[in-house]
Amino acid sequence: MFKIRFKNSGNPLYRKTLLDSVDSRQIWSKELSISDITDIIKKIEEIISLYDYKYDKKFVMEGRRNSLKRSIHEWLNNSNNNLYEDNIREALFNLWEFVNDEYDSNLDIAASELNIPLKKVIKMCDDYRKQGIISLQEKDVIIGMIEEIKKYIDERKIDNE
Repeated sequence: MFKIRFKNSGNPLYRKTLLDSVDSRQIWSKELSISDITDIIKKIEEIISLYDYKYDKKFVMEGRRNSLKRSIHEWLNNSNNNLYEDNIREALFNLWEFVNDEYDSNLDIAASELNIPLKKVIKMCDDYRKQGIISLQEKDVIIGMIEEIKKYIDERKIDNE
């Protein structure tokens, strides 16, 4: 008898798996249609839904991550509404930069906010990045960003064809 698994129960989502699921060149080009963006978002959500997540105390929402998250909100809420397609492209670009997690910044601010010595925060961030696994906290932030982009598209009834 065959056992069918719909979830990779107990298996973490590696950042590389998520990054490889989407053609990053499309996102970096910023020349996507709204339909393309919707498809990419669905693909990201699909991949995320296949895995289980664990809380990781090494995950830190440091300056760069906070800035990218804030930028999405600003693109979608404070930008020129006549440029809504460009706003969505920029928001997706910021989301993908967040997922890429190439480097961190303002760790001194994070250390102060967390009341943890800077050296320890640097080690936490380095260790988190090296393991390459998306934590429960990071997944929740990514899903929140996706939901904000989807809400913006839905509220403007942008044609997804």
